[in-house]
Amino acid sequence: MAQTSEAMENYFSALDRGVKKAVDVANRARAKGYDPEQSTDIPIAHNMAERVEGIIGALTPAIINSGLATRIQELEKKFGKLDFKAALSIAIEVANE
Repeated sequence: MAQTSEAMENYFSALDRGVKKAVDVANRARAKGYDPEQSTDIPIAHNMAERVEGIIGALTPAIINSGLATRIQELEKKFGKLDFKAALSIAIEVANE
């Protein structure tokens, strides 16, 4: 995996802080009753696998922290990042379970 520069690390840290601040503002607004929901629905994702788990978990909460993101990362190491075979493998595993 490629190394990231200090400037890039600082950029990602600034993005992370900004997202956390925005989620905090949204949660405080929701707590005041400005939204029918009490908190933000989708957890913060740091990579594509976590994003997939979060989006699916919004519809099926049992998916959150089920290991799906880890399994996707394992398959991406095997097949390559964003390779359709990783998605197909997950679909087959879900169908078989």
